[in-house]
Amino acid sequence: MAGLLERDREIATVEAALTQAHSGAGQCLIIEGPAGIGKTALLEVVKTMAEDEGVRALTASGGELEVDFPFGVVRQLFAPFLTEMAGQSPLLEGPASMARPVLLMADGADLSRPAGEGGLFESLYGLYWLTLNLAQSGPLLLTIDDGHWCDGASLRYLIYLQRRLAGMPIAVVLATRPGEPSANVRLVDQLRVQAKSLHLERLSVSAVGAMLRGAFSEARTRSSPPPPIRPRVAIHSLCASWPPLCLTGSCGRPAMQPLRCR
Repeated sequence: MAGLLERDREIATVEAALTQAHSGAGQCLIIEGPAGIGKTALLEVVKTMAEDEGVRALTASGGELEVDFPFGVVRQLFAPFLTEMAGQSPLLEGPASMARPVLLMADGADLSRPAGEGGLFESLYGLYWLTLNLAQSGPLLLTIDDGHWCDGASLRYLIYLQRRLAGMPIAVVLATRPGEPSANVRLVDQLRVQAKSLHLERLSVSAVGAMLRGAFSEARTRSSPPPPIRPRVAIHSLCASWPPLCLTGSCGRPAMQPLRCR
């Protein structure tokens, strides 16, 4: 895949998951790695691959300030259909109608009730059937970035769905940062038990060099005439705005070496 270096193994794994979704064999993948390792970039590639293969992609991202907002990530996933579901949508017919309070935030709906109470179970059951209804028209991909900041209710939905993926044309891909303090870390661990994990490794020095050459080339083509580039200053600037470049050094800092311009 052009533009993504040293991720052939991960891309092949995701491609296989999408192929299985086409054949009705659902799968859950978890992409793990520290901040800046390239999880979001890989998710973008996943979405592009899905679109190229005719798989409908629903996307969401956890947020540090929204982790206590029940079903916030779920609403992001189904946001493209909220207007349609506000009316008499066939997507919310039958058991899926139980998801209506979650998605449309009906007055008086208590979305934060614990899993042992009927309200949350009904919501999960309804969301499961809504997902099935969407998958009736073709394979479905759910991608969630920053899963370590995903709210608890949405994680419970993903766990509920994951346990029922067999025979379903659905792929779930969640990116998370291991070791990140989170109130919902145990739920992420539960999701990990039955998922296939992809641990992203740091890029090699040669890959970082290729990224630098591409960034310098792009910077030069944006200006006419091109401005002079001081390599050391440019690398420091790139590392500040492009975290993957920092990962070849120790303690999260780039291993700076004298540069010779040729």
